[in-house]
Amino acid sequence: MTGLQRDCQVRVSLVSNIRYPDYQIEDFIYDDDAGQEVKIAVPVRIFRGRTHKEYDYENNDFLIDWSGKAMHYSEIQQLLDELRKAGGP
Repeated sequence: MTGLQRDCQVRVSLVSNIRYPDYQIEDFIYDDDAGQEVKIAVPVRIFRGRTHKEYDYENNDFLIDWSGKAMHYSEIQQLLDELRKAGGP
């Protein structure tokens, strides 16, 4: 993804199409708290699952229900494969 040079993570929408869920990309801000490195996830972009086009998130879509567990790209691919198989043709 252009602009993200480090680790990032993905969360899927819990209120979108189950076979093609919308997803949110989160980047990290690294900070130092009393000598301990702190990694803070920050939402940066939302994409429509069916089209993979970026979605305008200025209308409070960051507040919709996103998965509680964040995943890396390979985990998302595996999850989507399982959801599509379970959804049928």
